[in-house]
Amino acid sequence: MYNQGMQMRQYRLWLAMIKVTIVLFLLIFPTAQAGLVIGGTRFAYPENKSSISVELKNTSDRDMLVKVAVSPDDARQLTGTVESLPSFSGTVFIATPPLFVLKPDKNTKIRINRVGGSLPADRESLFILNVAALPSLENSHPTKTDNQLQIAVRNRMKIFYRPSNLSEDPNMSYQKLRWVRKNEIVTVYNPGPRYVTLYNLHVDGKVMDGGMIAPFSHRQQSWCKSQGVCEITWQTLDIYNNVLPAWKVNMNPLQMDVLGSQVKTD
Repeated sequence: MYNQGMQMRQYRLWLAMIKVTIVLFLLIFPTAQAGLVIGGTRFAYPENKSSISVELKNTSDRDMLVKVAVSPDDARQLTGTVESLPSFSGTVFIATPPLFVLKPDKNTKIRINRVGGSLPADRESLFILNVAALPSLENSHPTKTDNQLQIAVRNRMKIFYRPSNLSEDPNMSYQKLRWVRKNEIVTVYNPGPRYVTLYNLHVDGKVMDGGMIAPFSHRQQSWCKSQGVCEITWQTLDIYNNVLPAWKVNMNPLQMDVLGSQVKTD
């Protein structure tokens, strides 16, 4: 009896570990595994538009309870020393409908509407579209002895509010970054009115966490070694998630205001 009890406890522990592993897998690969497909990860909101739409599709065999909301960017994707970002008072954007059930193999569109708030006219503003999806257990035929864990999978997409008077090509902004190096400390300045994503960032061949640089702002990182030439290469993403050509800078330990050049390809 004792051995049977031990085996049963070990079996239950094994089941629990399997369920935790599945949950972690869902968290790491949320869109594909949860069955909720979102029509993009980056969206432009032009000033002259009254609203924009985002398409959602439920590719699973279960109902999904979906909750959507728009919030100001909290800079959680940035690391290092970051210049202060502007704050917004009141509600600027709302997503409708905010809460709904999406049936299996169905798609719908949510609308992002500007409802108020004062935003800078000389630069982009960044907001986050938060989408949480909770799959139903109704179609999974649970038994009384089968403990199942529901988990809401959360996705965060970027919304770039773009004033009408910005003339700079958004796909050129990453080429105009200015770089300063003091030994291992690198400061990168964004002199333009648009957000710049440092994608596929490499420092001396090592992959680094790039993040973003706000308009008319800068970031500071301990990226380089204290001595020797430091090579930094980076790319960026356009609003459709296309990867743009790589640029680079080569900097000595003490070097000011370096402008990058395009990486030559064969």
